[in-house]
Amino acid sequence: MSVLSGIYPDTTTISDDDLQFILHMFSDIRLIGQDSFFLFVQAVNVFSFTEHQNILLRDAIKKNIEILCDACTFELDGLLESLFEPKELFQYLEFLAEKEIRSVLIHVTDILR
Repeated sequence: MSVLSGIYPDTTTISDDDLQFILHMFSDIRLIGQDSFFLFVQAVNVFSFTEHQNILLRDAIKKNIEILCDACTFELDGLLESLFEPKELFQYLEFLAEKEIRSVLIHVTDILR
C-alpha cells in the first residue's frame, strides 16, 4: 500500500483504465484489510472523478463499507464527502446508521460533524 500511495496521485484526473485498478483495490477484501490501506484511500482522495466514475466508485465502496470503516478513518470520510452530493450522503448515512455497526456509526457521526 505504501508503494501504491506513492504512485498515486501524479495527476488530479484519472483514465478509465486507472479507475478499473482503483475499483479492484476497493473490491478486494484482502487488500482492504491490510493495515496500510488507508494510505491508498488518502491518495485516491485528491482525484477529480467524472460522474460516471463517481457512480462506479460509490458502488464499490458501498459493497465493502463495513471493512473499509474498520480499515480507514478520516481518509474514508473525506472520500465519501467528495463522491456523494450532500443530500445523497445524508441518505446513505441514515441507511448506515440503521445497521448499528460500531465502526460504521463512528464514520457516520464524524461525517455529520
